[in-house]
Amino acid sequence: MMADNRKVYLMDSNTFIAPFKMYYPFDFAPSFWDFLGSNISDGKIVVLKKVYDEVAKGTDDLSVWIEGLGLATIDHRTPEILGQ
Repeated sequence: MMADNRKVYLMDSNTFIAPFKMYYPFDFAPSFWDFLGSNISDGKIVVLKKVYDEVAKGTDDLSVWIEGLGLATIDHRTPEILGQ
């Protein structure tokens, strides 16, 4: 994940949930969600399995969106996350 020394951003559940519920619903700010989805697909943003599970467990548009990304999640116990 970080072997090539590029910057990678790790997002928390609230990074998705708060904008969805309070500021940037899909119908108001689709470009925000396109930007996030694109950067997740490109590997610039990574999502922990725990975060994915929390967001995907819902039954709203946000859970449908994150499930539709088909992203690879990472476990929070990997050496890269733990700082080796």
